[in-house]
Amino acid sequence: MPAYQMVHCPNCGSPAERHRCREQRVTRTQCSHCDYLLITCTESGRVIEAYAPGLYTHQLKTSIQGQVKGSPLALGSSQLPAGRRRF
Repeated sequence: MPAYQMVHCPNCGSPAERHRCREQRVTRTQCSHCDYLLITCTESGRVIEAYAPGLYTHQLKTSIQGQVKGSPLALGSSQLPAGRRRF
């Protein structure tokens, strides 16, 4: 009988399902929001099947916008500390 667990999707962060099927010795993680799928062997950890669609640029921009402020990537080259100039 498969074991069922709710997890966060590693691709989009939405709620996803993780099923462990002991008879087949596989773990299947799937997200209905972004169509992410990962099937791995429970014993070896090897990937059997995987599908991870890319996220749209506008979705990424809004999700990481607050994280980039203050990082060297967000600063212009004239604002970088000495020794940290972009090439």
